[in-house]
Amino acid sequence: MLLRRPPDRLVSSSEVTEVGVDQVHAAREAAIGRVHRDLDVAAEAVAVGALQHEDAPVRAFAALVGGEVAAYCLLRMGEGGAKLVEVEALARAQGHGLGRATIWAAISAARRDRANPIFVECEDKEWEKSVYRRLGFDEAGKVHRFIRPWGDPAPGRFSFEY
Repeated sequence: MLLRRPPDRLVSSSEVTEVGVDQVHAAREAAIGRVHRDLDVAAEAVAVGALQHEDAPVRAFAALVGGEVAAYCLLRMGEGGAKLVEVEALARAQGHGLGRATIWAAISAARRDRANPIFVECEDKEWEKSVYRRLGFDEAGKVHRFIRPWGDPAPGRFSFEY
């Protein structure tokens, strides 16, 4: 989805600060661990998401409540463009606007750095897309990922007969 228009209403990101990626590590582990069934895969996803590259550094934004991360957003900036790569509002923060504020803080930082386009990939679920639509994003296309189900060997591979 591409950011193409203003949000549906004013968004305050005053409760959000830019932090080091290491400061959102525990929150990322918890969020990614819920998605992946394999703890090793989850650990790898956390590590890869934090990798820095000189041409596309990652920046972290977080809403802190009581000193703990309640919502976070990772923003990867490249030459000219920016991508929201991880967005999560932890369960205790959902429904309080902190996720929305965190996304907006990342968007604002990308705009200050003159990033264009600003985009995000999200699942093809109406509730998830509606969050981004309300923030000014429009669908620009679809990405199809083909994933082999867990436990099923690849056809013609890993089958041994004796």
